[in-house]
Amino acid sequence: MRDMIDVGATAPLFELEASDGERYRLSDALAEGHALRIFYPGNNTPG
Repeated sequence: MRDMIDVGATAPLFELEASDGERYRLSDALAEGHALRIFYPGNNTPG
């Protein structure tokens, strides 16, 4: 597991591929304004 990010800390930049093949970058979202990251258990997983 990676180190936890402290509350209020700047998020590291990242890029992810969506299920439709589109790539999303945090830097692109921030260029348009604020961004909110929400993590939740994936579909069909316990928890």
